[in-house]
Amino acid sequence: MSDEDPFEDSVPDDWTVLGPFRVLKEPDWMTGTDLQIIDALGRGLTLSPTIISDNTDKSREAISRRLSTLQAAGYVEKTGRGRYEITEKGMEFLEGRVLPNDDDWAINPDDDRANEENGE
Repeated sequence: MSDEDPFEDSVPDDWTVLGPFRVLKEPDWMTGTDLQIIDALGRGLTLSPTIISDNTDKSREAISRRLSTLQAAGYVEKTGRGRYEITEKGMEFLEGRVLPNDDDWAINPDDDRANEENGE
């Protein structure tokens, strides 16, 4: 009989568990702050960067920068002056129905694939 625990968590560190029975691989560019934002907006709320900041350990400026990135990737949308809500793509990501597509890397200018494609 083996001493190995068959129920040991074998999920790699770069995967995120977002709820029971849902394991997602977020895009390489996505940060923990992004996941906090998507989670907050995924509760059906329309929020400002200030409100999100007040409920996280991140500055309003940091939240605003990440909201711009998430908006460019199609996970959130600006609904009015300084207000954001989650998109269908963002909800599907949260619910584990859709994994990020290969085009999601394109919004990260630091990604080597973007530099290679641009001849850099």
